[in-house]
Amino acid sequence: MINDGAINVVDKNHQIEIIKIIRKYRPEVIFCNAVDDRHIDHPKASQLVSSSCFLSGLTKINTKLDGSNIFQEEWRPKFIYHYLQWKNISPDICVD
Repeated sequence: MINDGAINVVDKNHQIEIIKIIRKYRPEVIFCNAVDDRHIDHPKASQLVSSSCFLSGLTKINTKLDGSNIFQEEWRPKFIYHYLQWKNISPDICVD
């Protein structure tokens, strides 16, 4: 379990784990933290998820899930939406 405030770096190991989940579930839409926020983890989580979404569509990144011997097919979500939690930034989309 990661403690609150413990996301220190966006790195390949964490990206690969997120890529595996993206390729497993093949979502068309991803919601993640805003790129700028007062909580130190939120921008890092946003960067980690956003970069993983891009990388999950690359054929040269090979992943296997749950000890399988079969490589996962690439998949890139069509939309990434960043939700606001704290800063008063003008949103592009509002959902009530």
